[in-house]
Amino acid sequence: MYETGADHRRKMVVRNVAAVEPEWLPVYVPQLCSLGDPLSDPEPRYDERSGRVRCHFKGTFGKAAWELPLVEIDYPDRVERYKWFARFLLQGAVFPKLKKYASSLLSPPSTMIKSWAKLQPRTEVLLRALVSERCGTREQLRNVWEEKSKYLLEEYLQWVPESAHNDVTLYWPPL
Repeated sequence: MYETGADHRRKMVVRNVAAVEPEWLPVYVPQLCSLGDPLSDPEPRYDERSGRVRCHFKGTFGKAAWELPLVEIDYPDRVERYKWFARFLLQGAVFPKLKKYASSLLSPPSTMIKSWAKLQPRTEVLLRALVSERCGTREQLRNVWEEKSKYLLEEYLQWVPESAHNDVTLYWPPL
């Protein structure tokens, strides 16, 4: 809308306008964004505050395909999210009580995200268990433990030396 002032100059009056941060678009209007696959650089990370796996995307917005800056959002609900969550769980990032076992694991946690991970049965067993209960966040895992306190115990024991089995079992779940 234009208003004419006393000195006959025009000025524009803008109403009902809000600033929009580009990183909000994939979160609040994902149907208008095209993001592709999560970037491998930077790698996904575990956000201790939210208890979620976060990853970066480069993409576009709208029919005009406006380029979005690099955005970090929660990892989408894909099998890769569970692989990354398992890696962070094994590292002790999700539940600090597991950190003491991280240095003695029978395979490095990074094995979970390798292309050849299926060759090690312990990776598949852990991944299958997480996917079956849709545990890809700290909160989801806590919720399952409220109902099934021994959930993931057998799968986790496959990662630690036999000498640690009694200790792990005694303090499970590691909340």
